[in-house]
Amino acid sequence: MAKSGTIRVVNWEKYQHYKNRRPPWIKLYTKLLDNYEFSCLQDASKMHLIAIWLLASKNDGILPNDPLFLKEKCSLQNNPNL
Repeated sequence: MAKSGTIRVVNWEKYQHYKNRRPPWIKLYTKLLDNYEFSCLQDASKMHLIAIWLLASKNDGILPNDPLFLKEKCSLQNNPNL
């Protein structure tokens, strides 16, 4: 079920290196493996998060608050747990 509004990727600006154009790729820092919050996610949720980051890179870190849309656009088998 679609929800109204949008969601914003946490700390998007901190890790965004392309300020004036849409990046064709994103960086994943190896220190992500040392991040406690990331390590506590279930494996599937980690993949969902990375796919959401890829999609968010197209729109300055902002996404529609719509799990069905995100599932389709990120080619996920299950709805992401937002």
